[in-house]
Amino acid sequence: MSAEQKILDEIAKQTVGSRDDDVYVLELDNVPIQKFTPRIQQQVKRFRSLQVFSLVSCGIQSLDYFPDNPSLIRLDLVNNKINGSDLQNLAGSLHLQTLMLSHNNINKVDDLKALGHFKELSQLDLVGNEVENTENYRKDVFKIFNKLQLLDGEDKNGEYDEISMNQAASKIPQNLFERKVSAAQLNVMNRMSSAKNLDAVE
Repeated sequence: MSAEQKILDEIAKQTVGSRDDDVYVLELDNVPIQKFTPRIQQQVKRFRSLQVFSLVSCGIQSLDYFPDNPSLIRLDLVNNKINGSDLQNLAGSLHLQTLMLSHNNINKVDDLKALGHFKELSQLDLVGNEVENTENYRKDVFKIFNKLQLLDGEDKNGEYDEISMNQAASKIPQNLFERKVSAAQLNVMNRMSSAKNLDAVE
């Protein structure tokens, strides 16, 4: 079985019994994706209500054909091999509020400017990227994103915000549990909501 088919099968498993418009979460953590394909992109873009997409430790090397659903509010891409130049492929996810990119290969603040039109982005995590070590890193990133509240777990003043971090650690918006979803979707939501924040990669 090809890697592409394994991914499509996992998506089918998590969405069985759901109408396309009733799929709110997908968790493909630790699935060896490496790169997206037109088939994967087409399948995920069918889920027009998708709000949470988790792709932690998938070995992703390229974001070409990334399914940038406008409905997404949280995207976890922690512990992959994503370069800063690839971030432009996320540009269609206009309503992202939380973007977790820790432990990738992002080297320059300028690469983040491709996402500068994300007007609702309130939390961004870049821990473990070389960009952390650039001069005026925090100041320059906050300048790009006007609504940003947390960068690497700290506010604009460099203070750790425990309340906001605890809210962010809960990957699933509480209102999703009030919706009628399939058993498969509920299982994914419960698993993700009980998991620890995956920003701390072992």
